[in-house]
Amino acid sequence: MSHKILHQWKALEYNLSKKSAAWGISIVIVSIIFVIIGILKYDITIIALAILGGFTILHFGRKKPKNIIFTIRSDGIQINNKLREYKNIESFWIFEEHNELVMHSQKKLMPLIHINLGSENKKHIKELLLQFLQIKEETYPIYDIFARFIGY
Repeated sequence: MSHKILHQWKALEYNLSKKSAAWGISIVIVSIIFVIIGILKYDITIIALAILGGFTILHFGRKKPKNIIFTIRSDGIQINNKLREYKNIESFWIFEEHNELVMHSQKKLMPLIHINLGSENKKHIKELLLQFLQIKEETYPIYDIFARFIGY
């Protein structure tokens, strides 16, 4: 079955936030505090999670976002080479303040798909998507708020 490309743009995987040396030091300090708590409570789980969590946050904090090609097609939204068909997407919402399109998929494990709009015209994107999907206001997920708070 043929599909029609309606709009295409290239944007970063996510908006990169600058992280200072103080950011890295604060992650290390918080991890050390949790390790000490784990030692005082004789809890190896807290120690392991503190070390693993600290390394994971530092590792992903240094990761540079990839350039992604986003394509609005007549049969779905393509993110690089992966097609998200409209039949598997319940609704969408555009967060103006974060310059982000969020689609609510039918998957239970990862229901929200975040797409960086870059410098694209949000009104045009909205008009295109309204041909295929319903718009439904979403609240910004707490884990995303927390991630932005710690500098992601």
